[in-house]
Amino acid sequence: MRKIYTFLIGLSILSMSLAGCGAGGGSTEQSVGPSAHIHTWADPTYTWSDDYSSCTAERVCTQDSTHKESETANSTYIVVAESDCETDGLGRYTVTFKNSAFLTQTHDTVIEAFGHNYQFDSFVWTDYTAQVKYVCSRDSSHIEYYDAIVTSKVTTSPTCENSGIKTYTATYDGHSDTKTEVLSALGHNWGTPTYTWSDDYSSCTAERVCLNDSTHKESETANSTYIVVAESDCETDGLGRYTVTFKNSAFLTQTHDVIIEASGHDYQFASFVWDTSVAGAYTAQAKYICSHDNSHVTYFNATMTSTITATPTCENTGIRTYTASY
Repeated sequence: MRKIYTFLIGLSILSMSLAGCGAGGGSTEQSVGPSAHIHTWADPTYTWSDDYSSCTAERVCTQDSTHKESETANSTYIVVAESDCETDGLGRYTVTFKNSAFLTQTHDTVIEAFGHNYQFDSFVWTDYTAQVKYVCSRDSSHIEYYDAIVTSKVTTSPTCENSGIKTYTATYDGHSDTKTEVLSALGHNWGTPTYTWSDDYSSCTAERVCLNDSTHKESETANSTYIVVAESDCETDGLGRYTVTFKNSAFLTQTHDVIIEASGHDYQFASFVWDTSVAGAYTAQAKYICSHDNSHVTYFNATMTSTITATPTCENTGIRTYTASY
């Protein structure tokens, strides 16, 4: 354009020169239209469509605003950075024009974080407390935990010999789960043993009853042995002892003492003991010795009578005979 424009100007000047060189050396006037100009373009403007699917570039000549160049081109779209549950992403529209005067244009848009979509996953037990695990369906690395409500009850009671079961139930937002705990058997809770002797003390029966269940019993009957702990005598009671020992170590050795009654004296007549220390006043006692113990002696006053069994004479002594009786 610049070369053509210059050429036209030169041609006009040449025309004008030729006209001025007419016969007689006179001059001739000729009118000329407005001369062409060089475009001086302002910076382009770029207008995006509302949905950024296209962009229109335009530039206007500063010498003549009716002189314009414009081009509309469709955009391409790429995701520069993905959004996730918590972080916004970035999308980019790009448009490239055929006219090299128009620069490639981009428009970035925010791809909003789409937020979590937590879904129930499972219950997580710690001993006998529980939390509910929720996992985001959009990103399984996003996890939330919430405390569950836990209740419990004994579903199988333990006995002395058998274990029981305690069931824990966790609930949260319509979900539930259970966990069981084994309860140890109670073991027997034995009461104090009782001991019952036979009437003649020849045996003894031991028994103990479980306080948790009275149908649970242990019993054992054992024969006794007998010894004389202290002999009785005529006057003093003695002591006899029955002893029984059980095989079950839970039952203590038992003893039962019996009184061996004093036998009492069995006095037998032994003799009369005379006291002749006073002349004419003879006395006598009956001596009795215990047949159980000859150291036990007792005396009883005898009944005395006397008669002259030989009458004395002038020359001969007489005899008085004393008779003791008891």
